Amino acid sequence: MTVNPQITALLPTYKRPEYLRRAITSVLRQTYRDLQICVFDDASGDHTENVVSELQQNDLRIKYHCQSKNLGLIANYRYAFQSINTPYFSVLSDDDFLSENFYETAIQVLDENPDIMFVVTNTIYIDENRELANHTKSDNSLKLFRDNMRFDAFHAGEIPYDWTAMVFRKEVANVYLDMDDRYDIAYDMRYILRAMARYHFAYLSIPGAFFTAHKKSISAARKNLDYAHVVVMMSRYVEIINDDKVDVYIKKRALFYMKKIMATDYYRSEVVRLLKAIIKNSCDRTDYTDSVVKRDIESLSFEGYTVTSKIFKHIYKSDLIGNIIKLVFGSYNSRNADKYRTDFTSLQNGEYRDLFKYINEISASCGEIVDIDEKQKTKLRDNVV
Repeated sequence: MTVNPQITALLPTYKRPEYLRRAITSVLRQTYRDLQICVFDDASGDHTENVVSELQQNDLRIKYHCQSKNLGLIANYRYAFQSINTPYFSVLSDDDFLSENFYETAIQVLDENPDIMFVVTNTIYIDENRELANHTKSDNSLKLFRDNMRFDAFHAGEIPYDWTAMVFRKEVANVYLDMDDRYDIAYDMRYILRAMARYHFAYLSIPGAFFTAHKKSISAARKNLDYAHVVVMMSRYVEIINDDKVDVYIKKRALFYMKKIMATDYYRSEVVRLLKAIIKNSCDRTDYTDSVVKRDIESLSFEGYTVTSKIFKHIYKSDLIGNIIKLVFGSYNSRNADKYRTDFTSLQNGEYRDLFKYINEISASCGEIVDIDEKQKTKLRDNVV
């Protein structure tokens, strides 16, 4: 057991015991050993407690807290942020997991650069079958963002934005505690934007974490066309503009990005994007992409575009139209899909061979959990955050 942990893995969870085991295991397998894992169960009422208990029998670095009632996703995360008592921390979703040397390499950067407040690394995206779904090319380079251009670098797509692949100093938790997340479904983006506006950070181009794309994930539930969320997006910049810890230049850039949002024709862009998704999914359908397309068709109706929603729903459900789409676009889509799969298979078997060996090893350890007795449950509850 680590007497003096230096980093905390915050792990809020709700009703995902099958993924939670893998997430916890990935932290336990870190090459950096001075750590603790704090699991915050939002009153799941399932086998979540059993998963934690079984793993805890062999490693007391795991702490467990179960909410007395369901707080909701964002409130559970806020509770987690308020608990940090180590110099460093990371945020781990229960359906994602970490690469083995993530903590060691990120903390080394922080130790060598006292003014750098957090480190960003790359995320590897996998599907439900543990196949490569997307990735950011890693070249092992290190970039330190100490000037005001860091905010623009993020918006230009030069910096990944998945907080699972980031390590923060404890002080950066104040960003979360200061922000108003009551109406923000993408609370992670509010946090990251404001942290980048306030602090210097580093981008270390290595695979740091793995994101699992599945139809029950939070990302699969978020609507692409959502005018209420446009207001939420703008409110993030309003917070930055009114933050007295943010430089004037970055405040001006926040205003610039607000204006860009206001000038964007979301309806037109989302209709085009959705049409492309329907065409692609008619040719090569998966459970995940199918759930996303259905969600976005319904969101058109919710936003008031009833006729467009009905048309798209008819297109997507019609076997005749589906067959015509396959006839017209099938060959092109098949060539693209074959190239896509070939490229990703090549990466899995080549550059990412060791990573996917690690993924399969961890995933293979995620079996079913038997019920524990009341004595074990009492011991678990006594060891809370």
